[in-house]
Amino acid sequence: MLKTIRSAVKINNGKVKLEVSGGVNLKNIRSFAKTGVDYISVGAITKSVIPIELSMLFLPKFSKSSYNGAL
Repeated sequence: MLKTIRSAVKINNGKVKLEVSGGVNLKNIRSFAKTGVDYISVGAITKSVIPIELSMLFLPKFSKSSYNGAL
């Protein structure tokens, strides 16, 4: 795979930006970087995150004179 990527970089010759994605992890990212691609996507960074539940509550805007403290 790395040989194919290096060939693509050579054929491209800087005409467009190239990104490599898929099969990249924190252990092999250096090998991909040495191929000469411009961008590298590492899905392992986001796939291993523990999700949290987050909510944002938006309240209507009240004027100070009409707001009585109750929702």
